[in-house]
Amino acid sequence: METIAKFNDDVLPKLHASYEADEAENAIVRICKNKYCDCTTEDCDNYGRDIVCPKSCAKKAAGCQNQLFEQYRKQKTKCFLVKSSGKKGIGLFAARTIKKNEFIIPYHGEIISKSELQIRKEKYRANGETHTYPFKAGRFCIDPTEYGNSARFGNHSCDPNMHAKSYVVSDRKRGFKAIGFVANKNIRKGTELTIDYGYDYNPETSQRCLCRKRNCKGWIGQPPPAAIDRNDGQNRQTGSKAVTKKIALGSKLMSDCRYVLNKILADLQKAEKTKAGGASTTGNEGAEENLQDAVLE
Repeated sequence: METIAKFNDDVLPKLHASYEADEAENAIVRICKNKYCDCTTEDCDNYGRDIVCPKSCAKKAAGCQNQLFEQYRKQKTKCFLVKSSGKKGIGLFAARTIKKNEFIIPYHGEIISKSELQIRKEKYRANGETHTYPFKAGRFCIDPTEYGNSARFGNHSCDPNMHAKSYVVSDRKRGFKAIGFVANKNIRKGTELTIDYGYDYNPETSQRCLCRKRNCKGWIGQPPPAAIDRNDGQNRQTGSKAVTKKIALGSKLMSDCRYVLNKILADLQKAEKTKAGGASTTGNEGAEENLQDAVLE
């Protein structure tokens, strides 16, 4: 498909003019000081702080395995494939078994400033573009809407099997964080790879969730604050079921109270008749009325 071909897994980040104009200096990551460390444990100066080692670190005697983005680029076969996901459009799927905490794919696109992102949002809205996937990357943003790799095809789920992780990388401006998708559980071959978008609710752009998980919130990202469910232009209160349930519980409680009250009244009348031999129970009637008022309040 043309859409898939345009956004392929070999696309590298593109530096936008708004990023280049930022006056921050590039971050310089040092190689791990322990030459006998392969940079896969806390012994590495960088690994434990989610800092990707520079390429020169691989020249150490023990080598370096903390080269996530470079290692991904050199992979001949990726652990995922891109194909149709039914009503959700295009999706990512596991091409083999993927282990928990395994790095799956970097999130590549145009690296832009936050002010540029606001300009683009207005443009996308004016053009009626609903499928936009900008991602916060530290002080900057990654926008794969018109240029990006296959990571943009990762669909939303309320019970995702991937999570986004941010990394400090060398030779990028200070404050920039590279993004990668990592498995948060063991994933079987053929399973769709999903992530929680975490969007805030927006009445103009929020969309229905199609993940069909047990814990599905019904919306991609956060549901409406007032639980107003928008579908096919008709609004309905999703909280109506909860309200109906509360009313039913209240009615049952009231019914139970009436039953107990009537039982007490009947017992009082019976006891009074037995004691007084049918004498007036005016005083008790007043007490009974007070009791009834107390229960019903």
